[in-house]
Amino acid sequence: MAEPENLRSSEGLTRLVAFTDAVVAIALTLLVLPLVDITNDLHDDHETSVAELVGDHSLEITSFVVSFVVIWILWRQHHRTMEYFASYDSVLMNLNFVWLFTIVVLPFTTAMVDDSRVEWANSLYIGTLAVSVACLVGISQWG
Repeated sequence: MAEPENLRSSEGLTRLVAFTDAVVAIALTLLVLPLVDITNDLHDDHETSVAELVGDHSLEITSFVVSFVVIWILWRQHHRTMEYFASYDSVLMNLNFVWLFTIVVLPFTTAMVDDSRVEWANSLYIGTLAVSVACLVGISQWG
């Protein structure tokens, strides 16, 4: 018995979820790169304590922690939602890829929020989160 053309296999769903998990892991990793740059900018002629380093870069560190937690929460909800799917179709795949786009963009929008010279950075960050949540709602409703 042939499956409908728009319905895909459970193996394909497993691959889609694995790919999604990998993209989220990379996005989480990208969040930390600006923090690594902070330590690269330390000057050899001045000894700096961890407390001074954290104090001098508290905005960047806070942004990292907030965005890490946000991505973790979004991924956790995505994971819980995908548990109910046995297969997928083009609608689910498209919603998933738009959701992934928002996850990949979050490190960029986080970096912009850190820079007070960028106008509308907070709005872009919040807008990205809104699209991400809307995709999760869409995935849930589609399922």
